Amino acid sequence: MTELSNSEIRALAGKAARGAGHAWGIAEEAGWAAEWLARRDLPAAEWLCAWLEEPPGPGCPLVAGLALAEGGGLSEGALRVPGLLLPFLHRLAAAQGVSVTLRLEEGASASVSPGGAVHLTGIPGPRTARLRIETAPMAGAAPAPANGRARLTGAQADRLQALALCCTVPPSARSRADAGAAQGDND
Repeated sequence: MTELSNSEIRALAGKAARGAGHAWGIAEEAGWAAEWLARRDLPAAEWLCAWLEEPPGPGCPLVAGLALAEGGGLSEGALRVPGLLLPFLHRLAAAQGVSVTLRLEEGASASVSPGGAVHLTGIPGPRTARLRIETAPMAGAAPAPANGRARLTGAQADRLQALALCCTVPPSARSRADAGAAQGDND
């Protein structure tokens, strides 16, 4: 088992998403979402690896989350790896001052408070699911503890590192010569 700090999982998730072919904006959101999940001791690496196994396309929880955060609704169809939607539900809950609940067809649900506390009934695992979102007033919810660390199996760490390397420049004389500032950088 490998443990990463919150900033390490954020950086690794973003690079892995880029290496898997996702746009820069989605890759940044993937990093933020992985960190948010890890801080709450949720299976960030498991969900991230499951999401990255599929090519970019329909059913992306990050695209759906961004649409929700901008006031849109969920589009028709199934959502891949619905657990990755939880950080975006927190944004929605905080903006509206309500608890937001994600309900999956098979009975699992996840509620997120405006403070970021998560309550799971079953786990929205790394599978495609049809879902619905409900809101409810929230009374006096405490903020979520945000001190967890990302825990990855060796296979998950290897998978994310391999994808992250897909978006790096291989070392060469040219890449070394082009690195850094063109002029003296003494500030």
